[in-house]
Amino acid sequence: MSGRAELLSIIVPVYNEVATSRALIDRLLAIDLPLPREILVVNDGSTDGTRDVLDAIEADAAVHLESLRADGGAASNDLLMQIQADVLGRPVVRSAVTETTALGAAYLAGLGVGLWSGLDEIAQRWRADRTFEPRWPASMREERYGCWRRAVERAQGWIRED
Repeated sequence: MSGRAELLSIIVPVYNEVATSRALIDRLLAIDLPLPREILVVNDGSTDGTRDVLDAIEADAAVHLESLRADGGAASNDLLMQIQADVLGRPVVRSAVTETTALGAAYLAGLGVGLWSGLDEIAQRWRADRTFEPRWPASMREERYGCWRRAVERAQGWIRED
């Protein structure tokens, strides 16, 4: 043993650049260090931030959402969707149409000219592509979320307003 502490994990930020993240992982693994027990790939805090928002919505509306529907460019990232399900502790359902901004505008235009009878008819057109089920045990989810909350607390108030 070289006297170095055992490397337990490597955290790799994704920042929506999968190729860059893959290159970073390759470089980290090429370094002459003990192999990590795990490589944690994180998407710049967005999954934990989503939990913060979901918790606030549920508290304000006094409801519990059984699942989260995901769309947009980031929803095409399977790893991100799985991490999101793990962080939330509930299923994340990816829409068959991930780029929904233009689709929403088209639906509203169609609604305006009478193509659809109402919002219920439009809602019936929604289709799921894939459902990501949470895999983490509750203890792991809460431990990692606690780390996120501590990081947020430590980051607050570091900018001085002159």
